[in-house]
Amino acid sequence: MQVPSWVTLFDTGEKEHLIEVLRDELKAVQAGFIKPSLHITIREMLLPLIHAYLLDFDKPGKPVSESVRLAAELYFLAADVADKIERCRAITYHIDSLTSLWDQFIKHGSAYRIYHDLPNEISAKQVRSKKQSERAKKPRRLLECDDGSVTNTNQIIGKIAISNEHKSKSPKELWLVFFHELDRLGFGPKEPKNSPIRYIYDRNGVSEEYKYSSFQKVVSLYRTGKKLL
Repeated sequence: MQVPSWVTLFDTGEKEHLIEVLRDELKAVQAGFIKPSLHITIREMLLPLIHAYLLDFDKPGKPVSESVRLAAELYFLAADVADKIERCRAITYHIDSLTSLWDQFIKHGSAYRIYHDLPNEISAKQVRSKKQSERAKKPRRLLECDDGSVTNTNQIIGKIAISNEHKSKSPKELWLVFFHELDRLGFGPKEPKNSPIRYIYDRNGVSEEYKYSSFQKVVSLYRTGKKLL
Protein backbone atom coordinates (compact mmCIF):
# COMPACT_ATOMS: atom_id res chain seq x y z
CA MET A 1 0.00 0.00 0.00
CA GLN A 2 1.29 3.47 -0.86
CA VAL A 3 1.49 5.65 2.24
CA PRO A 4 0.19 9.24 1.80
CA SER A 5 2.70 12.04 2.28
CA TRP A 6 1.00 13.26 5.46
CA VAL A 7 2.05 10.11 7.31
CA THR A 8 5.68 11.25 7.20
CA LEU A 9 4.70 14.36 9.15
CA PHE A 10 4.14 12.46 12.39
CA ASP A 11 7.06 13.99 14.22
CA THR A 12 7.30 15.97 17.44
CA GLY A 13 8.14 19.17 15.56
CA GLU A 14 5.60 18.93 12.74
CA LYS A 15 2.27 19.15 14.55
CA GLU A 16 1.00 22.34 12.91
CA HIS A 17 1.98 21.21 9.43
CA LEU A 18 0.39 17.83 10.02
CA ILE A 19 -2.93 19.31 11.10
CA GLU A 20 -2.93 21.67 8.12
CA VAL A 21 -2.30 18.84 5.66
CA LEU A 22 -4.95 16.67 7.29
CA ARG A 23 -7.48 19.48 7.14
CA ASP A 24 -6.73 20.22 3.47
CA GLU A 25 -6.92 16.56 2.50
CA LEU A 26 -10.22 16.10 4.28
CA LYS A 27 -11.66 19.13 2.52
CA ALA A 28 -10.48 17.78 -0.83
CA VAL A 29 -12.10 14.44 -0.12
CA GLN A 30 -15.34 16.16 0.88
CA ALA A 31 -15.34 18.16 -2.33
CA GLY A 32 -14.81 15.00 -4.36
CA PHE A 33 -11.46 16.12 -5.77
CA ILE A 34 -9.50 13.12 -4.45
CA LYS A 35 -10.25 9.63 -3.28
CA PRO A 36 -10.39 9.11 0.49
CA SER A 37 -6.83 7.78 0.78
CA LEU A 38 -6.77 8.98 4.39
CA HIS A 39 -9.70 6.73 5.20
CA ILE A 40 -8.20 3.74 3.41
CA THR A 41 -4.76 4.16 4.92
CA ILE A 42 -5.87 4.56 8.52
CA ARG A 43 -8.46 1.81 8.38
CA GLU A 44 -6.29 -0.75 6.64
CA MET A 45 -2.83 0.10 7.97
CA LEU A 46 -3.05 1.73 11.38
CA LEU A 47 -6.33 0.89 13.07
CA PRO A 48 -6.08 -2.93 12.99
CA LEU A 49 -2.54 -2.76 14.38
CA ILE A 50 -3.50 -0.55 17.30
CA HIS A 51 -6.58 -2.66 17.99
CA ALA A 52 -4.48 -5.82 18.10
CA TYR A 53 -1.98 -4.12 20.41
CA LEU A 54 -4.65 -3.07 22.90
CA LEU A 55 -6.28 -6.51 22.86
CA ASP A 56 -2.94 -8.05 23.72
CA PHE A 57 -1.79 -5.59 26.37
CA ASP A 58 -4.86 -3.95 27.91
CA LYS A 59 -5.39 -6.73 30.45
CA PRO A 60 -5.32 -6.95 34.26
CA GLY A 61 -1.73 -7.00 35.42
CA LYS A 62 -0.43 -5.70 32.09
CA PRO A 63 -1.11 -1.93 32.12
CA VAL A 64 -0.62 0.06 28.95
CA SER A 65 1.71 3.03 29.32
CA GLU A 66 0.03 6.42 29.11
CA SER A 67 1.94 7.39 25.98
CA VAL A 68 0.92 4.20 24.19
CA ARG A 69 -2.70 4.73 25.21
CA LEU A 70 -2.61 8.29 23.87
CA ALA A 71 -1.11 7.03 20.62
CA ALA A 72 -3.91 4.52 20.27
CA GLU A 73 -6.53 7.16 21.01
CA LEU A 74 -4.98 9.42 18.39
CA TYR A 75 -5.20 6.75 15.71
CA PHE A 76 -8.72 5.75 16.71
CA LEU A 77 -9.84 9.38 16.52
CA ALA A 78 -8.16 9.89 13.16
CA ALA A 79 -9.87 6.76 11.84
CA ASP A 80 -13.18 7.99 13.18
CA VAL A 81 -12.70 11.30 11.37
CA ALA A 82 -11.93 9.53 8.12
CA ASP A 83 -14.86 7.19 8.53
CA LYS A 84 -17.27 10.13 8.67
CA ILE A 85 -15.98 11.86 5.55
CA GLU A 86 -18.52 10.43 3.15
CA ARG A 87 -21.45 10.80 5.57
CA CYS A 88 -20.88 14.17 7.23
CA ARG A 89 -19.53 17.41 5.85
CA ALA A 90 -19.40 19.32 9.14
CA ILE A 91 -16.34 17.61 10.61
CA THR A 92 -14.02 20.52 11.39
CA TYR A 93 -14.49 19.96 15.12
CA HIS A 94 -13.08 16.45 14.71
CA ILE A 95 -9.84 17.95 13.41
CA ASP A 96 -9.78 20.30 16.40
CA SER A 97 -10.09 17.27 18.68
CA LEU A 98 -7.25 15.62 16.80
CA THR A 99 -5.11 18.72 17.35
CA SER A 100 -5.81 18.68 21.08
CA LEU A 101 -5.02 15.00 21.40
CA TRP A 102 -1.82 15.42 19.41
CA ASP A 103 -0.74 18.12 21.87
CA GLN A 104 -1.09 15.62 24.69
CA PHE A 105 0.65 12.91 22.75
CA ILE A 106 3.81 14.85 21.92
CA LYS A 107 4.32 15.85 25.57
CA HIS A 108 5.62 12.33 26.11
CA GLY A 109 9.25 11.89 25.14
CA SER A 110 8.56 8.47 23.68
CA ALA A 111 5.86 9.71 21.30
CA TYR A 112 8.04 9.76 18.21
CA ARG A 113 9.48 6.29 18.94
CA ILE A 114 6.02 4.88 19.58
CA TYR A 115 4.65 6.02 16.24
CA HIS A 116 7.58 4.64 14.26
CA ASP A 117 8.27 1.48 16.27
CA LEU A 118 4.83 0.39 17.40
CA PRO A 119 3.48 -0.74 14.00
CA ASN A 120 6.49 -3.03 13.54
CA GLU A 121 6.12 -4.44 17.04
CA ILE A 122 2.40 -5.04 16.53
CA SER A 123 2.91 -6.59 13.11
CA ALA A 124 5.34 -9.07 14.65
CA LYS A 125 2.83 -9.85 17.40
CA GLN A 126 0.09 -10.39 14.83
CA VAL A 127 2.27 -12.87 12.96
CA ARG A 128 3.02 -14.76 16.19
CA SER A 129 -0.64 -14.66 17.19
CA LYS A 130 -1.72 -16.05 13.81
CA LYS A 131 0.80 -18.88 14.05
CA GLN A 132 -0.33 -19.69 17.59
CA SER A 133 -3.95 -19.74 16.43
CA GLU A 134 -3.10 -22.07 13.56
CA ARG A 135 -1.22 -24.39 15.90
CA ALA A 136 -4.10 -24.42 18.37
CA LYS A 137 -6.52 -25.59 15.67
CA LYS A 138 -4.36 -28.60 14.87
CA PRO A 139 -4.43 -31.87 16.87
CA ARG A 140 -1.70 -32.16 19.44
CA ARG A 141 1.39 -33.88 18.10
CA LEU A 142 1.41 -37.63 18.67
CA LEU A 143 3.88 -38.86 21.27
CA GLU A 144 5.79 -42.08 20.71
CA CYS A 145 6.05 -44.10 23.92
CA ASP A 146 8.97 -46.33 24.86
CA ASP A 147 6.92 -49.40 23.93
CA GLY A 148 6.36 -48.07 20.40
CA SER A 149 2.72 -47.04 20.90
CA VAL A 150 1.54 -43.50 20.20
CA THR A 151 -0.62 -41.16 22.25
CA ASN A 152 -1.04 -37.44 22.98
CA THR A 153 -1.37 -35.30 26.09
CA ASN A 154 -5.16 -35.11 25.90
CA GLN A 155 -5.46 -38.89 25.83
CA ILE A 156 -3.06 -39.26 28.74
CA ILE A 157 -4.98 -36.73 30.83
CA GLY A 158 -8.36 -38.16 29.82
CA LYS A 159 -7.48 -41.69 30.88
CA ILE A 160 -6.27 -40.42 34.25
CA ALA A 161 -9.25 -38.09 34.81
CA ILE A 162 -11.98 -40.71 34.28
CA SER A 163 -10.20 -43.77 35.65
CA ASN A 164 -11.79 -45.48 38.66
CA GLU A 165 -8.59 -44.94 40.59
CA HIS A 166 -8.45 -41.18 40.12
CA LYS A 167 -11.96 -39.96 39.16
CA SER A 168 -12.64 -38.60 42.67
CA LYS A 169 -9.42 -36.56 42.77
CA SER A 170 -9.23 -32.84 42.06
CA PRO A 171 -7.21 -31.48 39.12
CA LYS A 172 -4.59 -30.27 41.59
CA GLU A 173 -4.20 -33.80 42.94
CA LEU A 174 -4.06 -35.20 39.41
CA TRP A 175 -1.29 -32.80 38.40
CA LEU A 176 1.40 -34.97 39.98
CA VAL A 177 -0.30 -38.12 38.69
CA PHE A 178 0.03 -36.66 35.19
CA PHE A 179 3.70 -35.94 35.84
CA HIS A 180 4.38 -39.52 36.94
CA GLU A 181 2.46 -40.91 33.97
CA LEU A 182 4.58 -38.86 31.58
CA ASP A 183 7.65 -40.22 33.32
CA ARG A 184 6.36 -43.81 33.11
CA LEU A 185 5.75 -43.46 29.38
CA GLY A 186 9.32 -42.30 28.86
CA PHE A 187 8.91 -38.59 28.15
CA GLY A 188 11.28 -37.46 30.90
CA PRO A 189 9.33 -34.57 32.44
CA LYS A 190 11.14 -32.11 34.68
CA GLU A 191 9.99 -31.70 38.28
CA PRO A 192 6.86 -29.48 38.43
CA LYS A 193 7.03 -26.60 40.90
CA ASN A 194 3.65 -24.91 40.49
CA SER A 195 4.79 -24.16 36.98
CA PRO A 196 4.32 -25.83 33.60
CA ILE A 197 5.52 -29.39 33.21
CA ARG A 198 8.15 -29.75 30.55
CA TYR A 199 8.57 -33.09 28.83
CA ILE A 200 10.31 -34.64 25.85
CA TYR A 201 7.79 -35.41 23.13
CA ASP A 202 9.99 -37.06 20.50
CA ARG A 203 13.29 -38.82 20.00
CA ASN A 204 15.08 -35.66 18.89
CA GLY A 205 15.15 -34.16 22.36
CA VAL A 206 12.78 -31.29 21.57
CA SER A 207 10.82 -30.21 24.65
CA GLU A 208 7.30 -28.85 24.85
CA GLU A 209 5.73 -26.93 27.72
CA TYR A 210 2.39 -28.01 29.15
CA LYS A 211 0.58 -25.58 31.46
CA TYR A 212 -1.51 -26.41 34.51
CA SER A 213 -4.36 -24.20 33.26
CA SER A 214 -4.55 -26.31 30.08
CA PHE A 215 -4.45 -29.46 32.20
CA GLN A 216 -7.42 -28.28 34.30
CA LYS A 217 -9.45 -27.54 31.17
CA VAL A 218 -8.85 -30.96 29.63
CA VAL A 219 -9.73 -32.74 32.90
CA SER A 220 -13.01 -30.82 33.04
CA LEU A 221 -13.87 -31.61 29.41
CA TYR A 222 -13.34 -35.33 29.87
CA ARG A 223 -15.24 -35.50 33.15
CA THR A 224 -18.25 -33.67 31.73
CA GLY A 225 -18.33 -35.93 28.69
CA LYS A 226 -17.44 -33.14 26.28
CA LYS A 227 -14.17 -34.78 25.36
CA LEU A 228 -13.89 -38.38 24.16
CA LEU A 229 -10.78 -40.55 24.21
